[in-house]
Formats: sequence, C-alpha cells, structure tokens
Amino acid sequence: MKGKIVRYGMDNRDHLVGFLTNFYRKHAPGAIQDEHMSSSTLNKNWSCFLYERDGKNFLCFFDGDDGAGGTPFDIKLNWPRFQNLLDHYKVTDYLVFKIQHSPWPEARQFYPFKRDVYPLALMTNDPSRVFKLADEMKPKEQDIDVLFVGGRVHDHNGPYCWPKHRDTNQHWPTNRKIGYGKLLEIKERRKDLNIVAVDNLLQHGDYYDLVNRSKICLDFPGIGVSSRKFYEFLVLGKCVIALQQNNCCWPLKAETHYWSLGTDFNYDKLESSIDFLLTPSGDRLRKAIGRNAAALRPLMSFDAVGDYVERTVEQFVDWNLDGTIEDHRTRHD
Repeated sequence: MKGKIVRYGMDNRDHLVGFLTNFYRKHAPGAIQDEHMSSSTLNKNWSCFLYERDGKNFLCFFDGDDGAGGTPFDIKLNWPRFQNLLDHYKVTDYLVFKIQHSPWPEARQFYPFKRDVYPLALMTNDPSRVFKLADEMKPKEQDIDVLFVGGRVHDHNGPYCWPKHRDTNQHWPTNRKIGYGKLLEIKERRKDLNIVAVDNLLQHGDYYDLVNRSKICLDFPGIGVSSRKFYEFLVLGKCVIALQQNNCCWPLKAETHYWSLGTDFNYDKLESSIDFLLTPSGDRLRKAIGRNAAALRPLMSFDAVGDYVERTVEQFVDWNLDGTIEDHRTRHD
C-alpha cells in the first residue's frame, strides 16, 4: 500500500473473521489491534481500520450486517462512538464496504450512508475449504433435477419495523417461506420432476453429495438476499436459480453466472424457469452457467477480495489527495 494501516479492529461475525484476519495479516503486519475499532465497541457487525498517508488519516469501515437498509433496524452502528473516531483521529474522509449491498433503492432507503459505499461480498466462512472440495469432487450422475436445502426455513421472525407501503414479500425471511412453499407445491404436483427439498440442516458429506447430483440448485434468501450457499454453488460450478443478487466485488451477471428470477418476489416464474433449464437448449445454457460460475473462483478468495479492498482504498485516497474526490464519489438513493 502507498500509505499504511496503523490501527484496526476485528469483527466477530463468522463470515468476516477469516477474511479480516487474512487481510490484516497481509496488509497491516505492524498495525495495532484497537478494541475501539472493533464490533464490540462500534456495535454489532461494524469494524474499521485507520489508514495514514501523506500526513492525513482515513477510516475504512466494514459493515457485515445482513440488512441492506430496507428498515431502520438494518444498521446497528453506535453513532457517538463512530463520531468519536472521526474526531479523535481528525479524519479527512471515510468509506464503507458493505456485505449486503442492494441494487434496489427501496431495499436501502433507510441506509444512512448515501455515498462512498462499496460492495464487498458474502463469502463462505472458509473459501479454501470449498475450493478444495471443488477440486476433489468427482462427477456423479445428476439424477436430481432441483435441489433446495434450507435449514430452519420457518424459524425466523416475521417483519417488524417495516415500511407500510412495501409488500412483506421483500422481507427476506418471509420471502424464503414464500419460495419454499411454492417449491413444495411444484414438487407435489410435478411427479415428472425429481425435486429434493429439505427444510433442515444436513451433515456436510450428505449435503455436498446432493449438490453434486443436482442439475439445478435453488437459493432462497436468508436474513439477507445473498447467502453463503450461493457463493458455494458458484465455486462448485452449479447452475443456481435465485432472485437478483446483491452487488458484489466480482462481475456477477444474471444469465451468465446464475439464472435470475429478478424481482419475482412471489416466485411466479420459478416453475417455468426450471422447465426451461431442463430442456435441451436450457441444458446447454445450464452447463455454460456452471462453467462461468466456476471461472469466477480466482476473484472469490480472501486474498483476491482483500486486494480489491486495497485497490479501492488507495483510489479513494488518491482522489482525496488530488482534489477530485467529489467527481468520483459513489452515490446511492
């Protein structure tokens, strides 16, 4: 880096611990770990690091929350402590990397940061394990047409603090129930399809065996629209059907890397999408999608995402130092 990270805090979210540990080991070997910059101080799902260059200080925040900003509850940041950091270190400017970075304005309408927010990605806890699994997975007969494995689909709370003008089919745990109900209805009616739908957690060996045997893997939202299973499906080279995904730090494109249902929050197009992807022409596209998904792998490791963070921070600081930052800020409705 052109400057240096002088202090940093850790996040205790399981999908960020590994990434941040790897990032700071590589990019901040001499920095001080500071509890004031950790999630235990800034509050749930928030941490940051202090970057120094040319005598100026910048803060880089990581927001690991599953909420994108569709409700006021989607941000847990402790504002006085956030402001204390800005004041104490006389910060010139700051930026935010967000895990669930929504492409839909109404899904981020209550997110308080309207500029300088950059997409990160919802990775799995240990990408190297999934990469190894992908390398070791032997081809099997794909006798399962569609696979969904949930894990307590119906255990999440219903919507609260919800804008009254928005349909609750965009509350992601509720949406997950809608999608799962639609899938069960299709499974009951379509005896010509081998649909495996499991609302339970499985042993790793059993789960990945089912994934290996599946033509299509279906991903419904969890607490947020993006899930760690979606990430794993990409690495494993599977054709995934899902809602339009959140923005992320690799070039994820609908109908190239996954089959998108767009904003079909009631899953009216789910059955026709399944049928198309099982036709001969759909079969060719399905296999191409799987290959394209697996080809993203070099961009999906902890190191690659860390390099993206480094490049973005350096560019952001360059714009600040040369006085062109107002021409380059990201802006969100």
